Amino acid sequence: SPKNQSEKAIVLAYYLEKVKGMDKFTTTDLTAVGRDARQPKFTNISDTVAKQVQQGLLMGAGDTESGRAYVLTTTGEEYVENLINSKHE
Repeated sequence: SPKNQSEKAIVLAYYLEKVKGMDKFTTTDLTAVGRDARQPKFTNISDTVAKQVQQGLLMGAGDTESGRAYVLTTTGEEYVENLINSKHE
């Protein structure tokens, strides 16, 4: 289970890309998949995503009808894979 809002957002982004096959996602998508996963509501998803962009975990991927789109960076993918692997050790 993710420790904080940032971990939760990046893990959900990974899920959307790797499991659901989405080529990009919005904060609305992250909020919806978090609700589907019965996770506590984000306090401020836009702020969380903006911080992850600054950290190089996510990057902008243009705009969609429901807002700005994002994708995981290679660094973001590796971050989540390290989280997953550390849980199995």
